Amino acid sequence: MGEKTCSCCGAGTREILGRYELPPKRLTSGVVQSIAYDLVECVKCDHVEAGEPPTSDEIHQYYTSDSFWKEQGAGKGNLAESWYDQVSGTSGLWERFNRAQNQLGIIRSAFDLGLDSKIIDLGSGYSPFLFNCYQRGYRNLYALEPSVAVCNFLRQKGVVSFDMLLEQFVAEELDVKFDVMVISHTVEHLLDPSAVIAGLRKHLTDRGVIYIDVPFQDHLRPYHQGLHLQFFNQKSISKLLENCGFSVSRIDIDHVKGLEKVIISVLYFLYGIFLKNSGGVSSSSRWVEMVHRHIWRPVKKLLDLKINIFISSTDLRVVAKNNALEPKLSL
Repeated sequence: MGEKTCSCCGAGTREILGRYELPPKRLTSGVVQSIAYDLVECVKCDHVEAGEPPTSDEIHQYYTSDSFWKEQGAGKGNLAESWYDQVSGTSGLWERFNRAQNQLGIIRSAFDLGLDSKIIDLGSGYSPFLFNCYQRGYRNLYALEPSVAVCNFLRQKGVVSFDMLLEQFVAEELDVKFDVMVISHTVEHLLDPSAVIAGLRKHLTDRGVIYIDVPFQDHLRPYHQGLHLQFFNQKSISKLLENCGFSVSRIDIDHVKGLEKVIISVLYFLYGIFLKNSGGVSSSSRWVEMVHRHIWRPVKKLLDLKINIFISSTDLRVVAKNNALEPKLSL
């Protein structure tokens, strides 16, 4: 494998053992897509990323498949009338909704978020985050989401929406600057995160903040479901933000307890037996939905567990402020 420059700090990388492999996914055309790629690790900041990422065609096919959108609660005939039902109607969406509530709490505790603040959710989907903002009285809400249908839904709820990719958004000249940018479980999907993160600064106010939430080193898990190209640790995401012109003010990492480690091991064992070769776990499965609602949720509440079934249980969260200094990376 040839030399590859680290997406976070710009240093050289070395090849590491192991591959990142996704469960087979049936595309809209009926063809079953299998994606796997080698990973490389930075010798300086230990950032891990795809050595030879999937082609743009493979990525497009993955994100336009019916199975992918069903997992997001946006399958055909699956659109709810109310915003709340759309962002919490399945067990997978319910877990994302609870995560969004926690995200807003973290931002409010780290930043004086006035009700007139301009807030944008980047890579929003139907945005449980903005729904929670709306419930709290915030009205200057914006979203970026490539799906025109999703953006039209959000516009009906009063959210100003940009139906484009992040790479297009950073090149736009806008009349508005934002006080808060939220990028939840999106940066790990980017081919070039440094170009996007640095490019976002021009859309922030001078005192603006950016909130990023990514899975924590999820390449180490025995099985995978998301098309992730970047795998962050505390050092690498801090270096990425600093090099892109931000000052990190808060960083948190989830830690699982002893009992949770045991339960996670059991869940992965069961996943390997029953779901590994059948497209992975999905809340569109009626029996999975039933077990989650009537068994898993009561157990989780009783034992005060932080484990999720459909989304990451160990996340890395960062709040960073716009820095007056220019980015260090040459983009």
